Amino acid sequence: MAFLLLPSNARDMLICAAPDEGLPEVRMIQSVASRTYWRASVGGAAASCSVLRRRADDPDMSLEIERKFLVANEGWKTAVTRSVRIRDGLIANNKGNKARVRIADGVATIALKSQRRGRVRTEFEYAVPFADAEEMMRTMCDGNVLDKVRHFVSHAGSNWYVDVYQGVLDGVVMAEIELADAGQEFALPDWIGAEVTSDPRYRKINMIADRVANQKSADPELLARAGEVIA
Repeated sequence: MAFLLLPSNARDMLICAAPDEGLPEVRMIQSVASRTYWRASVGGAAASCSVLRRRADDPDMSLEIERKFLVANEGWKTAVTRSVRIRDGLIANNKGNKARVRIADGVATIALKSQRRGRVRTEFEYAVPFADAEEMMRTMCDGNVLDKVRHFVSHAGSNWYVDVYQGVLDGVVMAEIELADAGQEFALPDWIGAEVTSDPRYRKINMIADRVANQKSADPELLARAGEVIA
């Protein structure tokens, strides 16, 4: 097995493992979370790459600082710069500490996130092989998989994400913005509604449980699962 350490233009550092017959051909992929990921291959076969650290100019490389809002109207649609389809699978949730696997535009990642403290929590996210991510969703998520389309929206120098959910959360539309620090100021678009960053009703696992519980024809097994998830 050959290993290759790769610096990127964004000062990410990666280590790639490839079969002995050659070093991987690497190309950059921009992830849905505005972080840089890479895909490597040797003779067309995938090689495994992991992020050793994120951009050196990040104020804290392991923090996720975001604010979430309801969407008041469809004005955001006129400012969409690109869109990506995302599938998220919840592997584990323990008092707000969670492990999540994601597939987005052919890029697969796994993230470990701490319980949120106000607007801040720690997050560690790594690229994983696509086939591994599919297997994790199939065998480890117990049906807790969500599909959504994430739209990237530009407003007043800030980049917003507008998530339009499908499947069990069909019709739910949420907006979020990632910040460099908790006190960062930004302009609110006129299509933004109430802030729900700290409102537990808008945690995805709670929204799923509420949606299932309110379906008149809900399967008893699904109701039982909803109770387990929200507990």
